[in-house]
Amino acid sequence: VPDGNVDSIVDADSQPDTDPQASCWRHADAFAIAACATGLRDSIDITGNVRLDTDVGTSNSADVHCATIDNPTICAVAARTIRINLGAVLSAHGNRPLALLAHSIDILGTLDVASHIGSPHGPGALPGGCNGGTEATGAGGGAGGTYSADGGDGGEQGGGLNTAGRHGSSISSSILRGGCDGGRGGNGATLTGGAGGGGVWISVDTGTLTLGPNATINASGAGGVGGPFGTCGGSGGGSG
Repeated sequence: VPDGNVDSIVDADSQPDTDPQASCWRHADAFAIAACATGLRDSIDITGNVRLDTDVGTSNSADVHCATIDNPTICAVAARTIRINLGAVLSAHGNRPLALLAHSIDILGTLDVASHIGSPHGPGALPGGCNGGTEATGAGGGAGGTYSADGGDGGEQGGGLNTAGRHGSSISSSILRGGCDGGRGGNGATLTGGAGGGGVWISVDTGTLTLGPNATINASGAGGVGGPFGTCGGSGGGSG
C-alpha cells in the first residue's frame, strides 16, 4: 500500500466549472447507476501516491476527495478532466465504492481498489449478499471467495476427508459493489478469509477514456492467510 510520503502529489485547479448545467453520468449494463454533479473543478492531476477513504470522503491530499453529487451510495472523484500520471497511484478503501467521473480521464499510472492483507478492505467490498459456502473443518483450507464466478474449494487436511471448505454459489448484483470474502480456515484459527476486492466505476460523458500502456487497475481480493502448522487450515482468498 503506498505511503504517500511524496512532494506535490496532486496538481488541481480549485476553481469550479462555470457551466451552470449539471454533468451527469449513467451506466446500465450489468449494474445500474447514475450520478450528477454541478460546479465541476477544471482538473485533477495526480502525480504521487494518494490514499482515499470513501467513508470519510477525504484523502492524504486536500485536493482529492469525494465530490458533492446526488448519489450518496458512492464516493465520486469528479472534475472536467482526471489524470493519474505514470508512476502515480490512486488507492481507495472504505464501505462505499469508488467512482471516477469526468468529461475525459487518462490513467497512465495505477488505480488500486484492491483489498490487501493487513489493510482496510477495498471500496465497497462488503460480505453482505455473498453466498459463503461450507466452512472448513479440522485443518482443512478455506474456500476462495465466490462472486460472479465460483471460487476454488479449499484443500483437505492431510489424511482427512471432508475437511475442506467448499465455495458458495455465484451471485449477480444490480448495484455497484466489491467482491466477496474467502472462507476461514479449519478450526477457526483464521477467523475470516481474505477480503473481496473493491468496486470502481469509471465514466466519461463527452470526452475520452485513455488507458496508457503501463496503466494498472487493481480490483483483486486479498489473499488468505496460513493457519498454525499442523493444527489449523489456512483461509481462502477473496474474489475480485
